[in-house]
Amino acid sequence: MPRWLSIILAMIVIVAIAVPVVGPIGPVPGLFIGGQSATVPETWGELPDEVLLQTDGGLLPRVVTIWVAEYDQELYVFGENGSGWVQATRKDGDIRLRIGDQTYDFRAQAMTQMNEAIYQAYVTRYEADYPEIVASFPTENFLAVGTGFRLVPR
Repeated sequence: MPRWLSIILAMIVIVAIAVPVVGPIGPVPGLFIGGQSATVPETWGELPDEVLLQTDGGLLPRVVTIWVAEYDQELYVFGENGSGWVQATRKDGDIRLRIGDQTYDFRAQAMTQMNEAIYQAYVTRYEADYPEIVASFPTENFLAVGTGFRLVPR
């Protein structure tokens, strides 16, 4: 194999390994959240469909792309109990959330009982654009299979 081809193949392998480490790509978590640190605003205004969430509850930081919902001026996230970010957040509730170019520090408090109004706000926010995904959500108590977190500024 020519030397130039070996170099190109090596560069492709390095990029393929490095890209998921830098930031999340689809279901593959990343390590760095980026953005500029900001103070949590009193009101959120329009939130994007997807935000980045970083938890440090494992061996390495874990950054995932996640959905977020606002209810009564507070932010909430939901995830299945078996997911890595939920398990890490349960260990260490300090998280960072990146919305656009801004990154905010939160304490994620696990919900101990189901609040249907909060869960419905989450479902309503996404069901029009993602009907097949939302249709797969549990119709009974979500907390039987997942965890909801209230995000409190720290």
